[in-house]
Amino acid sequence: MPIVGLTDGQPSFKELGRLRKGAPKSEGLKDLEYIRADFRPDEPEAFARWVAAYPKEPTRINVRIAFPDLPASWDANWEVYNTGGQLGRSDGFRWIYLRNHKTGALLVKDGVPQDDAGLPVDENGMPYMPFDPAQPVYSYWSQKKQQDMPVYPKLTGKLKVLIPELRMVAFMVAITHSVYDVYQLNSQLLGIVQVAKNMNMPITRVPLVLFRRKQQVSIAYNGKKHLEEKSLLNIEIRQDWAEAQFEVLERIMPGMALPTPAPVLELPANLAAAAEHDDDDEQEEPPDCGPQQMAMPLVEEPASKPPSTSPAYADGTLVDPTNAAETEAFSTFAAAMERKPASRAELRDWTRAHRNGDKK
Repeated sequence: MPIVGLTDGQPSFKELGRLRKGAPKSEGLKDLEYIRADFRPDEPEAFARWVAAYPKEPTRINVRIAFPDLPASWDANWEVYNTGGQLGRSDGFRWIYLRNHKTGALLVKDGVPQDDAGLPVDENGMPYMPFDPAQPVYSYWSQKKQQDMPVYPKLTGKLKVLIPELRMVAFMVAITHSVYDVYQLNSQLLGIVQVAKNMNMPITRVPLVLFRRKQQVSIAYNGKKHLEEKSLLNIEIRQDWAEAQFEVLERIMPGMALPTPAPVLELPANLAAAAEHDDDDEQEEPPDCGPQQMAMPLVEEPASKPPSTSPAYADGTLVDPTNAAETEAFSTFAAAMERKPASRAELRDWTRAHRNGDKK
């Protein structure tokens, strides 16, 4: 049996560096129109191969997804950091992990609050700490600006890719803080996964291109919508491979027309508020901010009912796969008690007792 939180994670390789949209802080806080490669200082060979393969300001990069299970390579979360590293992580609805910024005390772990007094409960009766992206988590004194600077949760999308020209089984991680990028990349990756399934092959065999493109996006300010041009991240199937597949498809199903993409990217209503302050610059942060960590996946589409592969209670009730708190609590109970919880009610009671120190 794996160790919960230690040996039950996703597969991975070492990281060579980051693919960023913003300029370094030393050059001013601004968004770029190309993809900036930021290699680790101890990877000179990878950097040399990059320089030989790509121009100084590339807008298109050949990439591959390493694993057939997409969440192993792509996820997005609301995150907040201090000088000691990650302080909190949220799925956009509740805090999954959170510490007190002054004392370091653990407030939320695996979606379960350490003190649930006065907190709401979800549809399964599990308490949770609500998340609000407009609420600062803490503040720090800025010597540069001579004032307290509030620190807000930042949307962070991370795509781990292999770059064929580097000839290394090691990742570059594309980072974005734009809600438009996250929404668009997630949709495009799900589409590519579906194409791969239709071709009866894993996504790992599909050559891809990560690129930036100027697009019109619909933004609402003070309740009024207007169009604004942004240089967004996109990912698509490499053209020569796509043409070869369409030639095969045309022979099988001749005359099938391709859909015309919409020229304007408009977010769903529940994401529109976050987009009002959409910003992908390398923002000022507390010094020596710790490295970011991969966390909860964002790639699963909403389902009307839990899939049949979800774990089940002893009474036959399935665990809700969209509820991170319940899933983590179920795994913790099974590891500690070496059996499934009899019911959701037993899991809730055991979780509360376990949190209060009564480890039965």
